Amino acid sequence: MKPKLMASLASLASGLMMLGAAGSSNATIITGGITGGSALAEGGSFIYVNPIPVGFTVGNDNFQDFNVRGFDEDQNIVLATALSVDVGSNIAAGIEVASHSIVFDPAQIEDVFGFIEFDSDVLGIITTLSKLAASDSLANTDVAYLNPNARGLEADDSVSIDANNARRINFHFRASSPGDTIRVLTAHSPGAVPVSEPASSLLIGAGILSLMSVRRRLKA
Repeated sequence: MKPKLMASLASLASGLMMLGAAGSSNATIITGGITGGSALAEGGSFIYVNPIPVGFTVGNDNFQDFNVRGFDEDQNIVLATALSVDVGSNIAAGIEVASHSIVFDPAQIEDVFGFIEFDSDVLGIITTLSKLAASDSLANTDVAYLNPNARGLEADDSVSIDANNARRINFHFRASSPGDTIRVLTAHSPGAVPVSEPASSLLIGAGILSLMSVRRRLKA
């Protein structure tokens, strides 16, 4: 292959990779931390899973450690129907939301206190099985959600929207197998950049045309 063509291919590939990465990135969970409980004593921390790795699975003793994990689900979706939540006010149809999943999966009974902050106001938190199931259309990721009937929180758990910071939740989880899972719904996330398949298709088409042009110039 001629050097000019190789350089053009490398440049195009780099551009495609950068644009693809930008199109699939999320920045909706800003930070989080563990502030107390046995998990803190054991060195646990908050982990923001972004990007979500291939084969990522939750709900079936997948982690068995002292960490709390958070990841983004569907982003900036206008609700077709109203959603009931367990913390906050029920969310009416027509409201735009970003969805996030929080998971604590220790190997044995552990408790953890902590917080998570988002880049937009928290509208509601879902902690019960029936309401999680009713909002599963927002779990639009490649994550495998196992044990769907063992989700939510129990009587010893609690989660709230911070009274002084509408973008922050505070939690206390006490869990063992298969762990605790909640869903947090925030307002429109300015940091979320959804993947645009039409734009990706146009990009690929433009790349092909660019390569064809390079080949014609090299043959001339």
